[in-house]
Amino acid sequence: MNNTLEEFELLVSDTLEHITSAYTKGQTLIISEESHAFFASLKKTPALPTPPPEPTAAPRPAVIIEKQVEPAPILKAKAAPPPKIEVVAAPVKPKATPSTDFSEELKKQLQKHLPSVTLVRDVPNDDEATLLSESWKQPTKYASVLIFSFSESPETEKFLFNVKKAIEAHFSSCAIIDTKTWEDKKEWDAFFTIHNPKLIISSPEVFKTKQLLTYYKENASSKERFLHSHPFMLLLSLSTYIKQPEQKKVLWNSLCNLLKKNP
Repeated sequence: MNNTLEEFELLVSDTLEHITSAYTKGQTLIISEESHAFFASLKKTPALPTPPPEPTAAPRPAVIIEKQVEPAPILKAKAAPPPKIEVVAAPVKPKATPSTDFSEELKKQLQKHLPSVTLVRDVPNDDEATLLSESWKQPTKYASVLIFSFSESPETEKFLFNVKKAIEAHFSSCAIIDTKTWEDKKEWDAFFTIHNPKLIISSPEVFKTKQLLTYYKENASSKERFLHSHPFMLLLSLSTYIKQPEQKKVLWNSLCNLLKKNP
């Protein structure tokens, strides 16, 4: 039934389309009474309801994506390098070393009345001051008797060591001093400031030194000898004591007299 109705409607629709295309608007079409009655009845037939249009989805709102544009980098102009300033050190004047100037007359009087006193013209330098500040490190600082050694041979070195042992056994402390070390450093002022012996003993080699010999004093009237301000005993050549053993006894007697005199 439904198929027949659809075919009929299609036939009518095709007929109307043919008529519309074949005849102009307002043209009179002559038909039979049966056809007229048929087409008139079609106008009274209600048209088939037109199905409602399918709802269409509402269009999505457009999303505008804003592209972030990075700002162009600001190019900083290179700063000009600071001008070079040449620093010129001012010349340093050498520091004057203070000195004590003794008149010749004053020196003569001091040497006459105080032969054991040595006059020092120049003030000690920094090296000497440092040496004095570290004097506590000197193991010979508190020795009462000092024996000066001058690069001795094994025999003479052994002889001086035996003299040292005899002095320590019968009198007081004694130390052997390497004279060359102090002579090379030219620091005898510091040496005699650090050491305060009751007696200094040395061979004639002392007269071959330059620095140490300046501290040698001899009283012509009393025949007493001093090295700096300390009593000084001059030995014979050390080889003499090796070759002539009897001289050892003479030496020992002289030592005993001096050490008893200055206990």
